[in-house]
Amino acid sequence: MNLHRYVANQEDSGNPKLTKRRVLSQVARIFDPIGFETVFLIRAKIGMQHLWLQGIDWDQELSQPMQHQWMKLFQEMSELNSVSFSRCLTPADATRDPILCIFSDASEEAFGACASFRWQLIDGTYDVRFIAAKSRVAPLKKLTTPRLELQAAVIASCLYKTITEQTRLEISKPIFLTDSSIVLAWIQKPARRFKPFVSNRVGEIQSTTDPSHWRHIPGEFNVGDDVSRGISVKQLTERWQHGPEFLYSPESEWPQDTSCPDRTELVKEECTT
Repeated sequence: MNLHRYVANQEDSGNPKLTKRRVLSQVARIFDPIGFETVFLIRAKIGMQHLWLQGIDWDQELSQPMQHQWMKLFQEMSELNSVSFSRCLTPADATRDPILCIFSDASEEAFGACASFRWQLIDGTYDVRFIAAKSRVAPLKKLTTPRLELQAAVIASCLYKTITEQTRLEISKPIFLTDSSIVLAWIQKPARRFKPFVSNRVGEIQSTTDPSHWRHIPGEFNVGDDVSRGISVKQLTERWQHGPEFLYSPESEWPQDTSCPDRTELVKEECTT
């Protein structure tokens, strides 16, 4: 089987002094071009941002509690050596062109998106193959949750553009899934109705994707939540790799959320003139 395997090279632990420079050096050792491990690495990136916020110098030794926290993360990082998955995106018994499913989500600390192909097989069942993911640490300047969710939707649209430009596979259709009813409402309306921050990003999303391809799902089914909050190495081979359970059911049985968006948040971003 054609497998992709990760290798995490640990830095020599002979030097007991743990600094911000050494932390960054260790985190940078992971080469992850498709973003499969972004849900683990986002925890390290969030931790690095916390070091910046505390004003710690590059070669200043971290406090003992900080060192303990980072060493636990580095020990977990070594478990990446046992992580592998098939690089083949097409099951041997696939019968139709796949649906491209892209999930997006955000938290106060990070946001991002992940994409998978969902195939129907000869026996009528379904198979899901991870494609790629992207994540970003939330900016130091605080944004509202809806704005962060919108940032995640922008990443989803960029991920879609990259995949469709690079793949040779025919895609039956894309489906974008978000648990933010406010973002979904913004995407369905003309970008010019909103203030610059929302208007620019909605315009970018609409220039790349069809608003009718966006859907709202309950948060507990959104695998994008893993991107925004981070998971352990052991969890990489669970729903992150194989997709949420509902993707293995007929599309008519997928969960739906018909809750209405907060009218206050919608009006807050609308132009007054």
